[in-house]
Amino acid sequence: DVLRAIDSFVGHPRYILDFGTGSGGGLMSVSEKYKSSEVYGLDPSAEAVENLRPKFDDRIQALDFSSPQLPPNYKGKFDLVLMVHVLEHVLEPLTILRVAKETLARNGLIYIEVPNIASKRWSGADIVHVAHPLAFTPTTLRKAAETAGLKVIKAFDGNVEQWPWACAILAQNADANPNMPLIAEISAHELEALYKLIKSKLSTPGLKVTKRDPRPFRGLLHRLFRRVYR
Repeated sequence: DVLRAIDSFVGHPRYILDFGTGSGGGLMSVSEKYKSSEVYGLDPSAEAVENLRPKFDDRIQALDFSSPQLPPNYKGKFDLVLMVHVLEHVLEPLTILRVAKETLARNGLIYIEVPNIASKRWSGADIVHVAHPLAFTPTTLRKAAETAGLKVIKAFDGNVEQWPWACAILAQNADANPNMPLIAEISAHELEALYKLIKSKLSTPGLKVTKRDPRPFRGLLHRLFRRVYR
C-alpha cells in the first residue's frame, strides 16, 4: 500500500495533491487516512473531474497534460504529492514532472510510481502495453526525476502498492542540474534482466538478441526510452 510505505516520511501533511486522479480511488484512500488534511486532485479527463466534483468540489481541477497550466493556488502549496501510474501514460514526462515539482511546498514530498519494465515479476507479453507510450526502470525513473529538479530520498522496488512489478521513488525539491546528461544509461543489471525477460516471454520475428552481441537489443531499449530525456 502506497500510504503505508511512505507514512513514516510524510508525518501529518496539511495539503495533499493526487496528480492524475483517474476515477478517484487514490483520493478516497488518502481522504480516509488523512482525515485532517485537505485533499486536492488534478486530472486531464474533464469527465473524471466532473464525476468527483460532488464530493471534492473545486478541489478537483482539470489539467491538460499536453500543455499543462497549473491553477495559481496550486503552486508551492502541497506537503505531499502522489503520482501513481501516471508517467507511463504521457509523452512528455519531464514536462509533467516539472509541473508537479511546482506544486510542492518548501519541504514537500512527491511519491512517483510506475511499472518497472526490468522487473522479473511481469507476467508475459503485457510488458508492452498499448496505453504505455513510455517504459521505465528504477534507473531511468530516478534519472528523469533528477533531471526535472527533484532529489530522490527513498527508492521502492518490487513491493509497492498492489503492483509487485512496479518501482517508485519518494523525492523532494532540489536545484536542477543543467549539466546532467539527458540520455540515461541502462544499468548492466537492468539490461541483463530485460534480456532474459524478453527472450523468455516474447516471440518477436526478426529480433536477434545474443549475449555475445547485445547491440541490437541495446538499440531496442534506447528506442523504448528515447522520449524520456530531452
